[in-house]
Amino acid sequence: MRLQRVIVLIFALFSLLQISSFSAIPVNITLEGNGIILISYLNNVTLIDRNTTINLPNTTIYLEVYGIQAGSQYLINGNCTSTYFFNPITTTHIIIKQIPDFVNVSVKSIGNGSIILRFSNGTTIHVKNDTVRVIAGQTIMITAKPSSGYSFYKWNDNTSYPVMYIMPYNSTCLIASFTKTPPHDLSLNLSPLLGIGVIVLMGIIYYWKNKRENI
Repeated sequence: MRLQRVIVLIFALFSLLQISSFSAIPVNITLEGNGIILISYLNNVTLIDRNTTINLPNTTIYLEVYGIQAGSQYLINGNCTSTYFFNPITTTHIIIKQIPDFVNVSVKSIGNGSIILRFSNGTTIHVKNDTVRVIAGQTIMITAKPSSGYSFYKWNDNTSYPVMYIMPYNSTCLIASFTKTPPHDLSLNLSPLLGIGVIVLMGIIYYWKNKRENI
């Protein structure tokens, strides 16, 4: 009889532990930046991409962050890592901070002109000879703008189109060359008109000559 009571007590305690382990514990997830958060436990997987509160059981939880933007690192509750293990009993708030990597883009111009950098967020910077610190992996539109009386010649990679797109993952240097625009040669434009004028003049002379002979 006593053995049966012990067995029943053990079974009750085990059931209580099972119930407590699967009871919902709210955990706040704060994402400062961009990324996809994977939360896995007991063959369950949940994906999160924003601030939220999720109910989790009393068990070991695996969390991993996947970066959307290239060249980014993450802090999870102050630890520089993209993976994290925790238990909701002791940890009810997860703070994930995105830390982007930066690279330097050096911009130089030879001749009279400037360079325009347009970023994906709409920000525009006009530079001539400067170094700009940018987030690695983001798309930047680079435009060479000549000053009055000058024209764009080429970039340092020998491309001659004034607009280019770059996605720098390492520090890089861009050099735009500008040349003075040659003066406009009016003689080239007037020569066809002069030719037409000579033909018209010869026609007039021929007309008056024939008219006088017929009189």
